[in-house]
Amino acid sequence: MNKIFNKLVLLLIVSFTSLSFVSALPPINLNSCQNLNISGATYVLTQNITTTGTCFIVSANNIFLNGAGFSVSGVGQGYGIVADSINNLTIRNLTIASFNTGIFSHFGLDNSLIEYNNIRSNDEEGIDLLDDSDNNLIRKNKITLNGQQGILIGPSSSGNVILENNVSFNPGDGLRMISATNNLVQGNNFNNNGERGIFLNYDSNNNQILNNTMNQNALIGLITVSNFGNIFKDSEIIGSGQDAIYISSSNVAGHVFQNVLISGVGPSFKDILFDNPGPTGLKNITFIDMPHVAKYTFS
Repeated sequence: MNKIFNKLVLLLIVSFTSLSFVSALPPINLNSCQNLNISGATYVLTQNITTTGTCFIVSANNIFLNGAGFSVSGVGQGYGIVADSINNLTIRNLTIASFNTGIFSHFGLDNSLIEYNNIRSNDEEGIDLLDDSDNNLIRKNKITLNGQQGILIGPSSSGNVILENNVSFNPGDGLRMISATNNLVQGNNFNNNGERGIFLNYDSNNNQILNNTMNQNALIGLITVSNFGNIFKDSEIIGSGQDAIYISSSNVAGHVFQNVLISGVGPSFKDILFDNPGPTGLKNITFIDMPHVAKYTFS
């Protein structure tokens, strides 16, 4: 299962990496907020844009939004970019600041690429893929100082790759996943967030969390609640304000923790806390190459 998953993820990364967006249409210059509704078009910002509401509404497939290093800024209302039931959207090289949410999809953003953006100071999430968004690549973005989560991946979302982002100084979690399955989270920095580095909430199953840092988060480095089959590998959790790893609920099974460096947890807290295991207990939780774990407890 993991080998098949890894091959699918690799194909997704290679396909996006090798993709050169070619349009038969001439580029469309943008100097104001508007509806992006021409399939196959490349939209290019030509200046910084400010607005009091939502800036870009994507309503067609196969669109490339090139920020060209410019910014869109709001006043805490609306979205920087909203895209519902959209396929093959690219958002690149854009600063998105001071909206309610930077990039938002209520449902169905699929096969899309979000890369090299600076997403900051939005009132809620930096990126929020709320429901049923699949096979997206979110990579090399700087996502900071947003009012809640840096990245939120919602229910029934799968096949997404979150790769080499800097997700820091958000008052909520760096990354929160809710009922999201078969996603890859690799090579990211989830540091200095106000709650947790990574929070895998209910039914977020069979995800791979690899080579990430979850350092200096105010509460917990990594929390997993009521899910199964996740792999946590080759990562570090340093300086958590409370517990480094928090594993909660009886409905937890099949997790693998391998070579996760833990140090500097808060006073009176644990490297690993198994909380509320319930009558059935925790099943098949495997720890490999973690000799530095010194403090753990079942409560």
